[in-house]
Amino acid sequence: MKQKIYLIGIIFFILTIFGTLFKIMHYPGAGILLTLGFFGLIIIFFPLELINAFRSEKNKSLKPLYIVTYITMFILFTGMLFKIMHWPMASLLLLIALPFPFLVFLPVFLIVTKRIENFSIYKTVSVLLLLTFMSAFNALLALNVSKVKLVDSMFLASMYHRTAILKEQQIIKSIAGSEDIIISSEKVLKLLGEAKNKIMTGTLSNSETLASDPYTMKYVDSKGLSTEIMFRGAEPYLGYRLEQSIKELIETIALTGNERVTPAIATELLEFTTIDGENQMWSEMMFSGNWTSWSLVYLGMLENNVMLIRSELLADMY
Repeated sequence: MKQKIYLIGIIFFILTIFGTLFKIMHYPGAGILLTLGFFGLIIIFFPLELINAFRSEKNKSLKPLYIVTYITMFILFTGMLFKIMHWPMASLLLLIALPFPFLVFLPVFLIVTKRIENFSIYKTVSVLLLLTFMSAFNALLALNVSKVKLVDSMFLASMYHRTAILKEQQIIKSIAGSEDIIISSEKVLKLLGEAKNKIMTGTLSNSETLASDPYTMKYVDSKGLSTEIMFRGAEPYLGYRLEQSIKELIETIALTGNERVTPAIATELLEFTTIDGENQMWSEMMFSGNWTSWSLVYLGMLENNVMLIRSELLADMY
């Protein structure tokens, strides 16, 4: 019986580990694997293991400890699963799970084991360390940025972007000439749009989805999607082409001699700088290994500020 229980536990632990790896890598099926693994441990393995251990236990007065142990494991693992899967009530469950081991399990453990003669202090220390580890893990999950907040930030950025487009269209219609500024800025905007569209495709959505129902977007908390889009595929990579086009735009701005929109101001508006002493290129620093949501918001900010710079330059010429 014990071997069968351990085999069941190993199977569900493997499902949980693979689900975690799939979740980190944003592979399909991660949610199913994690749900099966966690629920298998909570509903099947832990009860069977505790019941089997209690039956072989000579001291039956430990029954309250076994019951509280299961309740504690149930709350901790359920809170973890809900938070990882971004399910409703996740924050409330973690709020309960964080203090529960110390407020409920630990007092019961100390009271019950106090009755046992020659109970090893090392077991008590081990339990305390385990509780500290599990609570710290839950605390890290609680501190993790919510997917809802990430999506909200992208939605607000898209609203601001649409407003900037309407304002810039009014100015462009009233201006003739100024081909250099228009051509160089259009090149930047085209590459920015290409990057955004490809990232949107990677999140299984588009600009209409972001405007109407952004909560259906996938992989907004991924740290690999932006890298894949900006630095993979045909060379020169999209990230490097974008960086070169912004350089050309700033050079074109310098040629206008405009006193209000200088290359320095444009560089600051576009955050087109690198850290002193670092050999990393601007595009790599901004997009390699960053959140998908952050990359989308940053690309939108670049679009807004490129249009703002162009509008100011053309308005002065007009």
